[in-house]
Amino acid sequence: MPQYNSAAPILPGTGAAGIVLGTSIAELVASVPGFESWEDDSLPRLPADIARYRYRDVDVWGEHAQVTQVMVRADYRGALRDRLTLGMRLRDFEAVLGRVELLDLSLKFESEPGMSVEIEGRPGAFSQDSVVTAIYVF
Repeated sequence: MPQYNSAAPILPGTGAAGIVLGTSIAELVASVPGFESWEDDSLPRLPADIARYRYRDVDVWGEHAQVTQVMVRADYRGALRDRLTLGMRLRDFEAVLGRVELLDLSLKFESEPGMSVEIEGRPGAFSQDSVVTAIYVF
């Protein structure tokens, strides 16, 4: 059974918060009381076979009843590569992961194809001083 952990490592292509990609959404919801379906009314509706769930500082997307993406945000305490955390500057991430490029509404690194980050403000107007506010694993 999946176990939520707000300090678990962030593992690109594998998972975060103790939630592994490919995990059954039904098992996740059953094992973590409070994990609930969630929609942001300011965004376009998701296709019928994709669902979004939220619990504390983690959002999970599921497709065909399995976890396909995990996003950590807010007060999440886990780290990527034992040192990169939310609230750090984009320059800190670039020093470890290399060059960043825009991917849809988030930023990705060539060295880590299974993850991207979100920053304060508009993604298209990022600088090395931008603060990382969310990390996505897929």
